[in-house]
Amino acid sequence: MDNAAFHQGKAMQKMIKDSGHNLLYLPLYFPDLNLIEK
Repeated sequence: MDNAAFHQGKAMQKMIKDSGHNLLYLPLYFPDLNLIEK
């Protein structure tokens, strides 16, 4: 996930974890994950 404020809210984090998923946040700038930057 990106670091948008609505993805980091406690209610959103709880809803995602309660549905059986894990949260993985992307670093603020990581060109290896952005094909345009290559």
